[in-house]
Amino acid sequence: MVDEKRVRRARLGDADKIVALLVESKMTERSDLRKRVLSYLERSADTCFVSEAEGGSLDGVALGFFNGFHIFLSHLAVPESRQRHGIGTALHEALVTRAKAIGAIGIIVDSWLTSTAFYYNLGYRIPGSIYLIRDIGES
Repeated sequence: MVDEKRVRRARLGDADKIVALLVESKMTERSDLRKRVLSYLERSADTCFVSEAEGGSLDGVALGFFNGFHIFLSHLAVPESRQRHGIGTALHEALVTRAKAIGAIGIIVDSWLTSTAFYYNLGYRIPGSIYLIRDIGES
């Protein structure tokens, strides 16, 4: 299991490590990712968490954004080699604690189908709504 002391709020200085972690976890491609991560951390630092492994590397990240009602958990990434060690759960618990502290009424997560069981085990439900996305192209 993960030592809770290893989970902390993400900092701007973590951006490159977060980028590497997101790419390693196949959550996203590298294209302008550093810029996007820095922007996310600047706007939402109080709802972004990392798990720090020995030696200062990161072995998990949770990127959340508070919209005044819910925290939207957009990315929770743990490399495959570190999964099933409690890292994702510890990151999620840090987010739940923060959500309670700021008065959020819930956490919304978009999940890959392969991750759905993980979120069900954390107490998530399907609310009966449909999540829609519109891609914004480069035109």
